[in-house]
Amino acid sequence: MVTDKEIEKMHAPTLDEALRREVGVSVLKFRGPVDNHTMTIMRGFQGQQRVLLMLDGIPLNSVITGGIPWSEMPVDEIERIEVVRGPYSALYGGYALGGVINSIMKTPDKEIAEARMGYGSYGTGNAHLQYGNRVFNDRLSFIIGLDRWWTDGYVVSTVERPRGNTPANGTETVVTGFRRTTDVTGAPLYTVGDGGKQVFNRDYYTGKLSFDLTSHSNLSLTALYGEWTLDQPTYNTYLRDANGFPVISGTLNIEGNRVTLSERNFFPITREDEASLYALQYSLEVTPAISVKANLGYQSQFNRETEFRDVPTNFLVGLGFPTGTTAAWTTRDRDSNAIHGELLSNMQLGERNLLTIGVLYQTAKGDQRIPVLRDRRVPEALGIASKSGGEQQTQAIYLQDQLRVLDNLTVYLGGRYDRWENTDGFQEVVETTGFTSRRFEDRSQNSFNPKVSVVYSPFTSTNLRASVGTAFRPPTLDDLYVNSVHGTSRTIGNPELDPEEVFAWEVGFVQDLPTGTRIGATYFVNEIEDMIFRRTIGVDPIDPAIQVRQLENADEAETKGIEVDLTQRITSYLGLFANYTRMDAEITSYPANAALEGNTIPLVPEYIYNIGLDLTAGSFIGSLVYQGVGDAFARDDNTDIVNGVRGGHDPYKVLDAKVIYNGWEKVSTSLAVNNILDKEYFQSFGRFPGRTWFGELIVHF
Repeated sequence: MVTDKEIEKMHAPTLDEALRREVGVSVLKFRGPVDNHTMTIMRGFQGQQRVLLMLDGIPLNSVITGGIPWSEMPVDEIERIEVVRGPYSALYGGYALGGVINSIMKTPDKEIAEARMGYGSYGTGNAHLQYGNRVFNDRLSFIIGLDRWWTDGYVVSTVERPRGNTPANGTETVVTGFRRTTDVTGAPLYTVGDGGKQVFNRDYYTGKLSFDLTSHSNLSLTALYGEWTLDQPTYNTYLRDANGFPVISGTLNIEGNRVTLSERNFFPITREDEASLYALQYSLEVTPAISVKANLGYQSQFNRETEFRDVPTNFLVGLGFPTGTTAAWTTRDRDSNAIHGELLSNMQLGERNLLTIGVLYQTAKGDQRIPVLRDRRVPEALGIASKSGGEQQTQAIYLQDQLRVLDNLTVYLGGRYDRWENTDGFQEVVETTGFTSRRFEDRSQNSFNPKVSVVYSPFTSTNLRASVGTAFRPPTLDDLYVNSVHGTSRTIGNPELDPEEVFAWEVGFVQDLPTGTRIGATYFVNEIEDMIFRRTIGVDPIDPAIQVRQLENADEAETKGIEVDLTQRITSYLGLFANYTRMDAEITSYPANAALEGNTIPLVPEYIYNIGLDLTAGSFIGSLVYQGVGDAFARDDNTDIVNGVRGGHDPYKVLDAKVIYNGWEKVSTSLAVNNILDKEYFQSFGRFPGRTWFGELIVHF
């Protein structure tokens, strides 16, 4: 669990940043620190669609992609973040393979009022207002927050072109200014420019009301709305022709090699995101032994991403583009909404037995559209190149029994029955041969997943546990129906995908020592059937730099590893914490492509560790943390072995620090320095910055 006091001690402008120090959690950002497309990896499960994110008990994963709107999530209004590792609780289904991250908003017990202003590296700024109170004879608690965060950004990605094997014949433009480099496999490339600075803006608004209807019942309402934009207003070419003029396209002569270049290779990109959540919760203590809780939630997400993409030339000519045009500016508009309803009851059956039973219903709808634009700065759609989407319904009933067999032995028995149904799946695509419209058959599947956990405490200072269970995850709408281009990859959906099924087990312990030391360790294994996998099947015929990937079910995969966590109180004002996670994720059986058997699953780092100091000394609080993250493959064939180039997932080690001074009555200040050792490294498209700083002034009213 991460508390609000722990979040305060880190520089965490987004909620995912608050999880970086948690044992077993890997946070991957593809385009640098400001990227909203974060991937959270737990227990070796690749992809954010395999970790369930909740706010006050309401799921937030997008029905289209399974993605999580991390940048629109509140930080300052969060009381705590509960982290449940593994699929061992019957209370959660769907995305909860690697685990569950549930953020709980604050319910103040007294008046709080705060204004904060911060500024740091790369023109980064933050302004935040917060007010909360408990009124009406302490029956009504409320909190509201307004937050704005922005940055001028830095150059995240360079632009490379293949050196090629075709000699120049004298008709090409001779250029200078290039740099020699390689791709992640070691193949030679030329760096010809960069994508320019990524300018980022984010606003979010949050509120929560909690009202005690009676001494035994409570009604609460949570509301969240966030907006997020990223823009690369300019890009830079390093190339110059014989007259010294910049070159952004054409057939070029570089060191006697023929190299092609177009504006699309600079990947200028614009993104807009919106996310909202409204959650109504009612709790009632029927008797001292029986309580009931009802959740009703609505969440919606919209994402627009502008890029230069391939579009069939006949379609573009019909829209008025010149003959032979093969690509144009487009947006990728993704729109989804979901309604979530859940009713559960806790029943204390005697002194030793707590039974939880619940039912759940969720319905969701999402679609993706690809409008064609004349220019990215003029968002008027000339036509629709493709459209796809569908609906999903999930019904579930679950039961979990907490049975204290002995004073020092507790058994958890659970089971969950889920029914997944996909309806109204469609795909409308403009292809080279003309317009194609497909309607897909409705699909449904049932899944029953038992869970068993045992906790044994032979001594008051020793806690032993073991868990075993199964889980499943249905494919997302994106997995099934959507063909998409993103950066240097094109992914083809597969309407025949089967759900993933997991058999998982773990053993672990927590030991308290007389020295004030607490140490815990867990060994886990997850065996996965029908893992949904993006297999590279070739390259784009127009631009070989773009990889084409097909979504398929790999037959079997396995993730396993160990998590070790240690805390030590050194003095009354200084504490030590350390954790280490080792993850091995492997494709164990893939008859359709046996060459991938034995390969490491991409994006999963081999290890993560954190070593840190927590300071609470008089008017000063703060932290100093050294983090190391191991190497990870970016490609399914594991041929990416070169670090320090775009497209790879480099191992890295960073040292971060933050100190807060609270010595004044109503004012406090803070200074955070990230990556003190000034290390640079790549995570996929993004080059992370070197040393950065951020200072804040906080006024408490």
